[in-house]
Order: sequence, then structure tokens, then C-alpha cells
Amino acid sequence: MPGQCSQAHQPEPVPRRPGVTLLPLVVMLMSLVTGCTDLRDYTGVWRGNIVRNQYLRNGFDSDTSVELTITSINRSSLVGHLRLSPAQQSTSGFDATLIPVVEANNDALGELDFDGDPLSTYIFFVPAVDTAEASALVILSTHFGDRIELRVLRHDLYGVFKLKK
Repeated sequence: MPGQCSQAHQPEPVPRRPGVTLLPLVVMLMSLVTGCTDLRDYTGVWRGNIVRNQYLRNGFDSDTSVELTITSINRSSLVGHLRLSPAQQSTSGFDATLIPVVEANNDALGELDFDGDPLSTYIFFVPAVDTAEASALVILSTHFGDRIELRVLRHDLYGVFKLKK
């Protein structure tokens, strides 16, 4: 009609789905993070000594060393062998395959977190060389920078070991 403004046809806005525009960025960041934390790099032989702090050591000599061989690893499991020299004259030490506590991954224990922000933490038992001695509990944590921390606990033993490849 003359004298009246005609309204121009405007297309209806296309509804945006939240997060769709961020999806490529999120995928890129996730690939960077997972690329830096490939746990398969942790397979192989690791060696280290006990932490010399007397408050973190009980039943182990100050020069006690450990050797850990990891044959398979992922976020939920680790297959390995632990060789630990005798803790004292009265103990036989450990030289055995790690026995995983699988149920711990389904419990709060599977979420254990230590200083240094570990990538993954695993819980095992390891039998003593002398079958008359009790097994020990082993808590193993992988860390950035090709580092593993290993804790060995038994009623008469406690030790923290820092391992390198």
C-alpha cells in the first residue's frame, strides 16, 4: 500500500546447538592431551632407589633399590614384574609378578591421587620370595616426565621409591 512501509522478508534465524562451534577445539585439545600421555611409553625396565627420608622408610635399608619391568599398561591395568632386594636381613625381598587388585579400580581407591598429579595409579599385591612371609601391598603411580613412584607397604615395611627408565 502506498505510504506504508513494507517489511522486508527476513529469514528466520537458524537455531544454534550449544557446543557445536567449540567441538573442533575440544577435539584438538583432547588429542594434544592424550598424545602427551601415551601410557605405552611406560613399558620397559624401570629402576630406582628408596627415598632416604627416614619418615618415609620403615624396614628398608637406606640403599634399597628396586627394578620394575612393565610389559603392558593402559589407564585401567598394568602387567609387570617387581624385583626388590631384601628389605633387611630378616626379610627375603620380592621377585614376582605383580598381582592386580582389580576391584580397586571400581572403588574410591582407584582414584588415589598423590603429589605431582599422577597420570594413573595402580594397586597390587606382590608375594615375598620366602612364602612364609606375608605379601606386600604395592601402589604404583605413573607421572609426567617419564617418572614412576612406587610405594611398598606391609605390617613391617614401608617405603617410597622413585623410578626412572
